[in-house]
Amino acid sequence: MGIISRLFNLFRANANDMLDKAEDPEKMLQQMLSDLDVQKQKAKKQMTEALALQKRLERDTEKEHKEAGKWEQKAILAVQNEKDDLAKEALTRKKEFTIRATDYEKQL
Repeated sequence: MGIISRLFNLFRANANDMLDKAEDPEKMLQQMLSDLDVQKQKAKKQMTEALALQKRLERDTEKEHKEAGKWEQKAILAVQNEKDDLAKEALTRKKEFTIRATDYEKQL
């Protein structure tokens, strides 16, 4: 074994020994627990935000479907009264609300 190899091994052994002495297992464990707690809090916040977004999308979807239904009823009434121009406009509006509702549903 050459002198350089022996010096390298000695240096590596001393460095490992110094690191072992510097590491306090209890402090390391406390830090790990603290890090886990921070991650847990972030996850809770993200979950809360995701649930709020889901609820909002569900409400918006329902609202758009209701509006589409109202416009469909208006179109039916317009046809019954032989007002085709109003029926066409009502069906156009119904389609707009239906498209928005579908877009919200895709996000859910």
